[in-house]
Amino acid sequence: VILVDHNEDSQRHQKIKPEHILEIIDHHRANMDFPMPIRIDIEPCGSTASFIGRLYETYRLTPNKRSMLLMLTAILSDTQGLKSSTTTLLDTKQAHKMAKTLGLNLAGITEDLFKAKENIEGLTPLQVIKRDPKTFKFGGKKIFIGQIETLHPKEILEQNEKLVEALEKHKKNQEFDQAYVMVTDLGKEK
Repeated sequence: VILVDHNEDSQRHQKIKPEHILEIIDHHRANMDFPMPIRIDIEPCGSTASFIGRLYETYRLTPNKRSMLLMLTAILSDTQGLKSSTTTLLDTKQAHKMAKTLGLNLAGITEDLFKAKENIEGLTPLQVIKRDPKTFKFGGKKIFIGQIETLHPKEILEQNEKLVEALEKHKKNQEFDQAYVMVTDLGKEK
């Protein structure tokens, strides 16, 4: 098993045993303990997909168009359209190169991606808070953090009471010590 874009025990599927993990490719801080040595590649960039794009180049491989499109949208998603404070030169170069290779307009695909990410039509408040979930353990405490990305934060905040109620139920049902939801304005510059 190769873990991509995460390394925390709490974010790993429970069926993946540490002894089966051969490698980690990530861009997050490292928090791990494995029973044997494994290969670890952690690059400080906005998206693991940028790092993987560079690995393709390093090994003189070309991803198929579908894989390249997935990597491009991952870069744009992770870096909030290359506007996040975590965006690096590697992210920007890889996104532009992939968009050019695919014949896509970067601004257009970013807009389409943002519209798809913010679409919560038909979702329950619980589904909304769990769209981009992270679970962490800090100082023996189990913490849930959900993120809602939108171009229209006011519309999300109008549902505040329902979202807080869903968050409290989720916290209790999953036995979290603390639970949070962040609303990220995708239209705001870094």
